[in-house]
Amino acid sequence: MSEELELRPIVLQEQCDAPVWLRAQDAALLQELGFEVHIAPPAPDTIAVDHCPDQNCFVVNPKQYVAHLELSSGNILVVKPKIDPANVFRMLAYVYAGWNRDVFQHAEVLYSTDKFLFEPLVEIFCDLVAARVRRGLVQDYMNHEENLTVLRGRILFESQVAVNAMRPDRLFCRYQQQTLDTEDNQIVKWTLRYLTSFEGWSSHTVHSLRVNLRHFAEVSLRTPSRGALCARVYNRMNDDYRLLHDFCRLFLDNRAITEHAGVWQFRGFLLDMNLLFEAFVTTAFSATARSTVFTVYSQREDFLSHPPSIPIRIRPDVTVYEGTRTAAIVDAKYKRLNGPAGNPDFYQMLAYGTALQCGCAYLIYPVTEWEGDTIVEVRHSPIKIHVRRIDIGHPNCVSLAEQVARTVLDESSVLLPGPPPATGLTAGVA
Repeated sequence: MSEELELRPIVLQEQCDAPVWLRAQDAALLQELGFEVHIAPPAPDTIAVDHCPDQNCFVVNPKQYVAHLELSSGNILVVKPKIDPANVFRMLAYVYAGWNRDVFQHAEVLYSTDKFLFEPLVEIFCDLVAARVRRGLVQDYMNHEENLTVLRGRILFESQVAVNAMRPDRLFCRYQQQTLDTEDNQIVKWTLRYLTSFEGWSSHTVHSLRVNLRHFAEVSLRTPSRGALCARVYNRMNDDYRLLHDFCRLFLDNRAITEHAGVWQFRGFLLDMNLLFEAFVTTAFSATARSTVFTVYSQREDFLSHPPSIPIRIRPDVTVYEGTRTAAIVDAKYKRLNGPAGNPDFYQMLAYGTALQCGCAYLIYPVTEWEGDTIVEVRHSPIKIHVRRIDIGHPNCVSLAEQVARTVLDESSVLLPGPPPATGLTAGVA
């Protein structure tokens, strides 16, 4: 068998079973990443297909993952999303990059070819970096202390006496010098270097990344901390770095796109659509609540159990407060569950509503998971569980998500007062 046939890309569809010929190490890697992988007898129409002698037929379901990665065998695995890739882009842009419509207006046309899924994001990032380079990278002043032959800045007299008592030709000075080696630029350089490590970009994108990287030659290559990415302060000199750093956070954030490297060496993108949908819904509530009396908390931790029982924690995706009242509890579910227990999603919301004494609980799904909005009134309980849907496959998915959030907030304002929120465990305002 030729090498070309052996390394033919494996193309899967999100949440769909498919028979695939794999080496044992590739199958083990996919299991480690969270895919469902089961060995199975090959279908009659695939027995004659040319494949390696050390391969077996597996049934693979990538579940909620979208991917473009290199397996340990060198083969490329592509998992296509169940919605238009342009809408995956819109969701990512809304969550991570402030949904700047002017910047992202032209992104949709970039999907006319079968590109690496996230390449349009990288292209826009490169364009923004190049624009900042043309204007000049932000600089700052750094303090230097040095023993010089001429006066520069001011003399440090204590150091002068200690070091240069017998050297009248020297002056121990402290002075400031402009530098490009600032944290703002270090974050961008690290991201550019990180992106160049991936294979699969077009030659144009690779060239843009390398050209931009050369302009950061005077900047240190340092791994940015999580705090550096999320708690930055901007002013009129570096305000346009805000969007650049949003992109950096998107590419480096392990909750969204991850580069896995373990005992198997490979490169690629792995996107958990479940986490993206949760973040998408949370962002919609946070954006909608800004102009209202509501306060929205993301992943606020509380307790299901009452002391002295064992502590059982709960963490709804979104908790909405109106003053001290728990107005609504929201959980985003990318895929509807129908396990042997019946409806675990509803049991979960019943537990949330009971523990937080909130009668208004919402389950939010993509439209593909439910036929219509509905309300479940729980017997012998004041809790009502509302099912709402968002069409994430629609070009206006951002507006539709905010519309659902606005409806939930309007409905929540008519509920009876509840107890004040717990003060112990919080995850912060979304």
